[in-house]
Amino acid sequence: MKQNYRLDTDFEMVGVWTIPGYDISSGITGKLIFKNNSLLLNLYGDLNDIKEDSGVQYIGVEQEIEEYIIGFSQDGRIVIIENAMRTKYNLNSPGFALTQYSSNKCIIMHVNYAYYDYKVEELCRNLINDGLNCIACTSCKFS
Repeated sequence: MKQNYRLDTDFEMVGVWTIPGYDISSGITGKLIFKNNSLLLNLYGDLNDIKEDSGVQYIGVEQEIEEYIIGFSQDGRIVIIENAMRTKYNLNSPGFALTQYSSNKCIIMHVNYAYYDYKVEELCRNLINDGLNCIACTSCKFS
């Protein structure tokens, strides 16, 4: 079922989430929730685990703001969340981490992959480098 994402309607989006510089295949499953004009990302894991798998370790205080979080949704959309602040973190043992981020800026894109020769990560890196406010749009639908 095709989902429309609108700012005047609450929605939820399941996807895989990662940070720039890391493969989407190493991402963490989670759910983006837009409700009552608030944007929350609930992750079933910890983004810092992705960094630790590549040799970056945090000792003591971990980063609480991610400049960008990249998502690939269940229905094939690319999501880029900007300046996401970690608002909740819960680690159960045995079990797994639950992490929640809050943000007020994201972009949800339906990409025509036939038009681009990029992988998802490369496309997101190019968009982030140009800035989310400088994205050229080839078609728009307003409701």
